[in-house]
Formats: sequence, C-alpha cells, structure tokens
Amino acid sequence: MNLRFALAPLALAAVLACLGGGCRSVVPPPVENLSDPAVMTYGAAPAPTSSVRLQPDVVIVKGGARAIRSATADGRTWTIDGQAPGAKDLAVGRVMFMTSRAVGRVVRVEPRGPDLAVTLAPVGLTDVIKDANITIDQELSPAMAVYQEGAEVTDVLPDQASVAVPRLVPAAWTQSAPSAKRDAMEEARKTSGKVSVGPFDVEPYLNVSTNGANEINRLGVRLATGVSTKFKLKGNSGSHGFKFGTDLSLYGQKLTLRAQVAISNGQFGSGTSLLLDGIERMDIGLFGGAEHGNSDNVKVRVEVPIDVTVPIPPAATDGIPFVFHFKVKFLVDTAFSGNNSTLKAHGLYSLAGAIGVERGTVLVPVFGVVEPMIDSLGGVPVGVSGVVLGVEFRFLLGFGTADWQAGPYVKVITAVGVTRGSAVGGLGGCARLTLKLDAGCGFGVQVSQAVEGWLKNVLGKDPKFKVAWEPFETMLSIFNKSMVRPNILACGGTGG
Repeated sequence: MNLRFALAPLALAAVLACLGGGCRSVVPPPVENLSDPAVMTYGAAPAPTSSVRLQPDVVIVKGGARAIRSATADGRTWTIDGQAPGAKDLAVGRVMFMTSRAVGRVVRVEPRGPDLAVTLAPVGLTDVIKDANITIDQELSPAMAVYQEGAEVTDVLPDQASVAVPRLVPAAWTQSAPSAKRDAMEEARKTSGKVSVGPFDVEPYLNVSTNGANEINRLGVRLATGVSTKFKLKGNSGSHGFKFGTDLSLYGQKLTLRAQVAISNGQFGSGTSLLLDGIERMDIGLFGGAEHGNSDNVKVRVEVPIDVTVPIPPAATDGIPFVFHFKVKFLVDTAFSGNNSTLKAHGLYSLAGAIGVERGTVLVPVFGVVEPMIDSLGGVPVGVSGVVLGVEFRFLLGFGTADWQAGPYVKVITAVGVTRGSAVGGLGGCARLTLKLDAGCGFGVQVSQAVEGWLKNVLGKDPKFKVAWEPFETMLSIFNKSMVRPNILACGGTGG
C-alpha cells in the first residue's frame, strides 16, 4: 500500500479534547522511577493528561507495576491486585491499560484469591488511543536501555522449520532437546547478555564504545558459534566443525528518536512521524569456517528472543508510557566446499541523514563507502567458499512485551553475500561481494511465534480479537551493488 495514501490527512481533534468533556487529567502525570526493577520488568503506568483521549472501552487499572503480582513469560496472562482501582471494571472484550507492557484486549478474567488473572490479546496503538498529538525527542542513551528475554528460546533442530531451516545440520546439534519454556516473565535487566539459539550465542546491544577521543553509541547484534570475539578460528578439538561469527552495528555520537504521534478518531494522521537520527556509520564484520566442508554447512533463520528497550518518560509524552523497542532477526547461509576452509571480511560504511517516516514521506540516509568490505576478504578457501548474512533491525515506538509490540516502526535490512574462489584450483584470489541495504517503515502489531500460534488457534475465529500484523509497510533501497576482484573474466568479472 502506498504510504502517502495510507496516511492521508485527517483532522486532528486532540486540541478539542477538553471541550468534549473527555479530559482525564488536568495536571502533569506523576514522575515514575523507570529504573525501579518492577517498572523495568512490567512497564510504566499510564496517567493521560487532558491532551489525550483514550478509546471508550479502555480501562485504566491504577497501581502500575507495583499492583502486578506476576505475568506469564509471553505476556498473555497478568495476575494483578484485585483491589486495584479499575480492576473490577475489567470484562471480556474491554482493553486493560495498566502499564506499557500490561496492555491488551481482555480475553479472560479469573479470580485467584484476592487477585485477578487477566488474559490479554495484543492490541494496536489506535485500539488504546483515540485522539492524541504527542511530540517525542529522546536521546537513546545506553544508560536507559533495558534488556528482557521473550517467552522461549528454542534450539535449532531439523523438524523446527518455523524457527530455522537447516540445509545440513551437524549430528552434534541434534542431540539436545529444545529449551524448556519459562513459566514466568523474565526479570528485566540493565546489562546486555547472550542467549543461546541453537548453536549460536546471540547478543543484541545498545552500548557506548570509544572511537579515538570520541564516545559513540552503538545499536547492534553479535552472534557467534565456536568463534572468539576477535573472529579467529579455534582449534578443531571441539565437537562442532562449523564456526561462524558476526558483529553488525549502526553507530553515531548521539542516537536520537524523534517522533510525532498524531492520532485522530482512532486513526494515524498525516502528521505522524518516526525518525531514528544520528546514525553516522554501519560496521560489519564476519568470519566463517568449516572443518568438514559440505557436511558442516547450515542455513538458519532466527528471531533473537531479546527485546532491547528504552522507556520514554511518561511525563514527556502526555502521560502515555511509550517504549522504544529494538528487535533483531538474522539469516546465516554458508557454502564451504573444502575441509578446513575459512572466510573473513570487514566493512565500514557511512550513513548521513535520518531513517524513518516524516509526515508520510519515507526518509533514507545517503550511503557512502569508508572501508569497502571486498578489500578485506580473506581466509583460506580450500574449496569455493561463500557466506550469506542477512540482518534485520526493527525499531518500534509503542506498547508491548518482548513477544509482541504495537506501533509505528522503522526497519533496516542488511544483506551481505561473499564468495572466495578455491585456492586449490588456482582461483583463490577471486572474490565477489554483494551488499544490499534497505530501509522503510510501517504501522502494526508484530508478534513472536509463541504468541502468533496462540492467537491463530485460540482467537482466530472470534472477530473481537482479530489482530492485523503489519497492515502496511513501505521499503526503499539505500544501496545494492555487486563487486568482483580482480575484475577479470576468469573470476566472473567483466574484464573491463
């Protein structure tokens, strides 16, 4: 769908909210401690000002995170204080709004002693907000980042095509059973950490590093198996012959989220904007190796089950507890044909300008090459060796948990394909690299596999609980180019 058409101008009614008698507050919302462990895990509480009108079926349950007793790992069922103001107004079909995470359409309400167990289905931003015009200008400081794991972390096994699609899976990987699902929501933390997904250790991050005399903020992901942090192949004493590592990050001295949430009568208005500003560089490093050649190759697709968030202070957003979500997906596809083959590469690229959507127009940065990846291609290609790496970064502003998020979002998708000719055949000096970078935006609800299956099986036939996943999305290409070195016919070049 054309984004300009989808965001056709709508008359904003938020400025007339008080005239209609819909003011919920005439004072600024209270300041909440966003570093409180309970708030970090369960989210900040809403306290809408007079500038915001919620949908008529929304029930605010007061007390925030402190009135939440527990939550299931996938954020479906919340056990709350049954005496909390508003709790007795909850009913099937209404929308509970208790925190930025504990929000959704009520599917079931069950008494548990003095408490209530409330099962929620994901809702879109406009299912909660009827009228609002909120401006956000928030630095994405690593000190504010919160890390929380989702409902399940599953090992990569041959019969789990929805999680990963192995081409050839080494026998050692299939000896372990899938990781057990957690019953309770994982406690949020202030430091990044690795999580195991099949053979990979994966770590998304928002951190600070140094570049000469300057400090820079990085948004990125590391994933590795059998590889040190410097991407050097270890000895062959381990049980796995496949080794791979990558670190891909976007960085700049000051990363900033700029947004305008314009909603009128439950529809996003033409003034809606979501921009990620301050990105100056994209850094890509990868290393792969295969002890047993073809038999070690893999093809996997994984959604990283860690949600990196930066809570936006509700006092700065008319009392609506928005959260900036950073989620990652990746694809790895290897093609090593010779035993003990290795391949490595590193590239550095510049990005000038904001990424996102501004008043219906998708903005993408100007792309430049600082250190071309093809110039660094190395390793020992005993046979023809190749790696395809795809990484999707998704940045969303809205509500939700580690397993579902709702709101406007920006995507950045990087795809890299590298190939080296066989040194045995005399073509070890031949190198080919394809680099593709796309960016775009959309509005909708994204859910993990744990939540999606439940929605389809349990709620899919009930029209009250229909959920639209990514109802529309627009993507643009930033860069797409293939290069061959040396550019000769023998290496597949043009010879020019």
